[in-house]
Amino acid sequence: QPGELLVFGVQPDADAVRAILDRHHQDPGPAAIAERQGQIDHLFAGATLHDVLAALAASDDPWAADTLAGLKTKSPWAMAVTFRQLRRGAGLPFDEAMRLEYRMAPRGALAPDFREGVRAVIVDKDNSPRWQHATVDAVNDADVEALFAPVERELDFA
Repeated sequence: QPGELLVFGVQPDADAVRAILDRHHQDPGPAAIAERQGQIDHLFAGATLHDVLAALAASDDPWAADTLAGLKTKSPWAMAVTFRQLRRGAGLPFDEAMRLEYRMAPRGALAPDFREGVRAVIVDKDNSPRWQHATVDAVNDADVEALFAPVERELDFA
């Protein structure tokens, strides 16, 4: 309810909060990546993850090479899942997109590559993950699709 929020036992004054935020606000300007939007749209327009990786590999732009090098350090399974999620979720209304996330999050967190990434970066800090699949080609489509399957109790916004 409006007016019921207390911060350290004090009712905040919306005008005072707004004044503080306004005093500290700075326009960040255009995002640095915005100048590459056309290139990104072109390179990532492929119908499959293989198409995207091939477009990055075929480009003579250093940014594309750096991007591909970065992607090669990631879990092939996670890249396949993310690619499918972005393609499937792009046209979904908010409620459906959240249902998709609700299905994926717990399953993804239990996946071997998630645990391996945590081990390599946070636990052992060796930054040398041993992914379940060595390449994108080795990723089983059924393993990716399993993350998107309906759950017993779907997220309900009603």
